[in-house]
Amino acid sequence: MDSIKKGLIFDFDGTLADSLGVLIECVNCLAVKYGYAQIDSLNDLRKMPFKKFIKDHIHLNPLRLYLWRREMRILIRERRYRIDLFEGIKELLLSLQSQKTPFYLLTSSPAEHSISLLKRHSVDIFNGYYCGASMFNKTKPINTLIKDSGIPKSQLCYIGDEIKDAESCIKAGIRMIGAGWGMNDRQSLLAAGAFHVVDTPGEILPLVTELHRRKL
Repeated sequence: MDSIKKGLIFDFDGTLADSLGVLIECVNCLAVKYGYAQIDSLNDLRKMPFKKFIKDHIHLNPLRLYLWRREMRILIRERRYRIDLFEGIKELLLSLQSQKTPFYLLTSSPAEHSISLLKRHSVDIFNGYYCGASMFNKTKPINTLIKDSGIPKSQLCYIGDEIKDAESCIKAGIRMIGAGWGMNDRQSLLAAGAFHVVDTPGEILPLVTELHRRKL
């Protein structure tokens, strides 16, 4: 069993990078222009997929929704300099590297945003980068990564913070560890199919080590 290659896949926003405050700020910046109520905190989002939030709260016709998304990307890009890694993430990634565990980045964030932040902290050390995935469904890029990596599905875990991540992992046939500090709360992630939720980055490595020891 020890000869079987094992690996991890990481989401970026809300999992590695503390970008959710910027997201809320950008949503609120456009509230008056597009005629919806501002949101007070992340708690308004934590129990539902972001796609459902956009449908129920933003509630725009397709053309205005397209314009809203375009403006959101611009606003987020302008504020990227304020986004940083969560505490403990750098140490986690360096530990994985020292143990020679393959790990990959799979995110809807553009490469120039995600990789530049990793470079700033000298942790642009991933075995592969899959950036610019759909905001609402990551199944296709997950399947591409699985094929590229050569790692059996049973030996891959995805680390993500959103309901959509759990749903995509189920469709792709891999397990997901929920990042309880991100977009969706513990109960929502478990209900969506995450097999475990951790509260700090420091819990990830011991959990993965135990799972591999148990040959799950």
